[in-house]
Amino acid sequence: MIYIIQHVIAFRPEDGAVWNVTNTDNVVTLTTLPVRILCHLLENQGCIIDREGILKHVWDDYGLVPSSNSLNQHISQIRRTFSELGCECEVIQTIPKKGLLIASDSVTINDSPPGPTSEKLSSAGHSSSKIKKHSPEWLVLYGILLLVIFTALLVFPLPGAQGIKFPQQNLVLAGKIGQCPVYMADKSTPINEKLIGVVNQYAKCSGDEVYVLFTDNVFLSHANGRVFLSRCAQVKGGSAVFSNCKGVYLRER
Repeated sequence: MIYIIQHVIAFRPEDGAVWNVTNTDNVVTLTTLPVRILCHLLENQGCIIDREGILKHVWDDYGLVPSSNSLNQHISQIRRTFSELGCECEVIQTIPKKGLLIASDSVTINDSPPGPTSEKLSSAGHSSSKIKKHSPEWLVLYGILLLVIFTALLVFPLPGAQGIKFPQQNLVLAGKIGQCPVYMADKSTPINEKLIGVVNQYAKCSGDEVYVLFTDNVFLSHANGRVFLSRCAQVKGGSAVFSNCKGVYLRER
């Protein structure tokens, strides 16, 4: 099922894909929370949905801590995405002191319209993961690559390389998500509901594991920014030894 909004924007809830109906090559993929918000408003098109109802449906029902500030940020992200794809209409209307509304006459449903294939989606990529050479994201990837190389050299040292010491990154225990400790380079970085949502979506705590997190304050306080998250098993008998790490790099803009 695909929603056609204002005869301009197509939205596919199954994978969060959004595109202009005249250009299926330019695809933006919304993340989980914006998709839930947009779906809830579209399913209730023509009705004013109060903010408390949205917070319950999108956050509470999924075990997340509701946040009015995050709701505002995600609504702004959806509006900005529509605008960038060529829709200048106010699709999501704010009704003062009542809630949010998508007019029923602005949306149609098409069960089998032409749309981007999975190949196009993979080539277009996630809107929050587009990388340009010499950009900060490119440098982050270089950093991750170097981390992998350093780890490999520690496990399989080159002949004559014994005794070489690599610089270490001191980590501090910033708190817990579920039963899993969270280590960061900066203890002042808050563990908020947005970070918990990323963890639950991409690397949910399921036992004797730890998280190693590098992020920027922009990611935690706005609808954009970068975060690198690694979930690792903790080797028994060695509190500073991790293994079987799963890494996730995410950028929203």
